[in-house]
Formats: sequence, structure tokens, C-alpha cells
Amino acid sequence: MNIVLKKSTVLLFCFFLAGITACGSRSKPATFYLLTSLPGSEAIDVQAGTPMNLSVGPVRLPSYLGRKQLLLRSGKNELIIKEYSRWGEPLQENFQRVLIENLSVLLATPHVYDYDNHENNEPDFQLLIDVSRFDITDDGQATLTAFWSINDSQGNQLLRNKSTLYRESQSLESVTIVHTLNQMVSDFSTELARAIRSLQ
Repeated sequence: MNIVLKKSTVLLFCFFLAGITACGSRSKPATFYLLTSLPGSEAIDVQAGTPMNLSVGPVRLPSYLGRKQLLLRSGKNELIIKEYSRWGEPLQENFQRVLIENLSVLLATPHVYDYDNHENNEPDFQLLIDVSRFDITDDGQATLTAFWSINDSQGNQLLRNKSTLYRESQSLESVTIVHTLNQMVSDFSTELARAIRSLQ
């Protein structure tokens, strides 16, 4: 009986130590990030034109960007997950919303809408975007590649183009990575705004 009690006491003590160890090794808390839109002062970058209604979308991002975590590209085929650095919302939604806000600022008009939510406003133009790459490599090279087109109110294609933008990230810290990606979205927005104004 004493042997059984001693064995039980040892087992209970081991479970107690395991519990303490588990409590002491809590995982690192995640940090969450968002892309942000341009300040209102950036409207001077694009020459003003006549007022317009602009519908934006669909905006598609590749499936590999559907993860919550930030990613780094390594070599041609490898992705590195930054487990504790995460997007505060799905990146596709964040990207599209910021793009809409940027175009509203750059074109100096409040009439820029998500294509699914333009209410009763008949758009003068529709902007369609298919992003094929939006990431940073493990040596700091950021790339945004997108195919895009602009249609008129009748759905006729007025312009189709491909944009490839580059930025150098000053470090691989998550906050710097997000800042660099944010700069590329701003660059892309400016390029799109100029193209839209050229059609007026």
C-alpha cells in the first residue's frame, strides 16, 4: 500500500511540475497590422478634372495572401511565415478599402465606391484589378504586380495595362515590412489615378 501511495504522489508531483512549465511557457502575443490610406494633402499629386463616379472592383489578390500572418518570399518557391505578425483584417478587404480611399483623395472626389456597394450612383468608370504579386523577399525587395483595366459606364474596356512596382524595405522588421507594402499601394493608387484622369 505504501509503495502504491508513493508512486501516486510522484505522479501527481510530475503533473504539477508539467503544469507549471506549461504556464511559464506561454506563446508570444501576436501583433496586428493594417495598411492605411493617403492623407488628404496628396490630392495635389494628380491634376484635377471634372467630377466623376468611380466604381472599384472586383479587386483580386492571390490565394497565398489569404493567410492571417505576414509573409516573406524566399527564393523562387518558398514562403516564410511570420507567425506572430498578423493582419488586422483580411488583406484583400484592407487592400481594396485603402485603394478606394486613396483614389478618392487623389481624384479629389467622394464618389469612389466598392463595385458591390455603389447604391444608385451610375459609375462613369469601373476599375478592375487582378493582383498577381504583393510581397517582400527575405533580402528586402518588395514587389507589387497587377493587371488592371478601366471600363466605361456601358462596360466597354477603355484601357488595359500591367503595373509592376518595386520598393526596398529598410529592414525585415514587421512594422517596416508593412510600411513598405503601404508605400507600394500608394504608388499604385497614384498610377491608377493618373490613368483615370487621362480618360476624361
